[in-house]
Amino acid sequence: MTRFEDNLPWKKFIHQWSSAQENDSSAELNRALSLYEALEYSYNVNWMKETDYLSPSCFMYLVERLLLLTSCRKGLMFATKSSLIEWLNYQDENSLANLSLTPGINMTNVHKFIARILQELINNQNGTINWIRKSNIDVKNYLPLFVLRLIVSLCLLHLSTRKYLEPLCTLLGKSHITSQLPLKFYDVLKKGRKVIDLKVIAEALKVIDNPLVIVKLGNSSSKVVCPDAVFVDLMVCRQKELIL
Repeated sequence: MTRFEDNLPWKKFIHQWSSAQENDSSAELNRALSLYEALEYSYNVNWMKETDYLSPSCFMYLVERLLLLTSCRKGLMFATKSSLIEWLNYQDENSLANLSLTPGINMTNVHKFIARILQELINNQNGTINWIRKSNIDVKNYLPLFVLRLIVSLCLLHLSTRKYLEPLCTLLGKSHITSQLPLKFYDVLKKGRKVIDLKVIAEALKVIDNPLVIVKLGNSSSKVVCPDAVFVDLMVCRQKELIL
């Protein structure tokens, strides 16, 4: 922890995630908020210009985790298969059983922060390319993957909040962005440009072999019909081995 002595947000984050023994919804929420504070701090100090501060892959991993932890809407959690599996690998039966139906804290500021950084990273392609290059990552191979992760995250954020359709459509109208996306993925979103809803996003994720997963938390009465999504009901199955 000594390397974080002068970096209080990250020190708090490391402490929350390394020493917490509780796996109830309150503990999970506190971890999510500490992650938000640490990421916000890092983003605001213009870390993209620093060498070896935070790599693109590490940053997106943390953003995706924050999005997943704050994505509950009416008792449902939205995630990609890959992000859910990554999250489940660090859960036990108690943590799955104790997940609350909805968090007791308004996540609007967290979601605004996620939306802002996703849009800025996509729009500021030169800055993003320089950041990738400084991290000693091959730009040609990694940039399309990174842009895809950013767009997918914005899609998931829209599903969780129903607030980000306009910026998503704006980004999908820019050729320098869409040229980086898998053609089949973009074609699905393009067909539903005016109504990029649950079914459109699920279809788009399915064609890139990373299907949408809708997780039912607690005694939610929400009913969703979406043939291209995978449904997981934690009230029925709480053993992560069976879910995986």
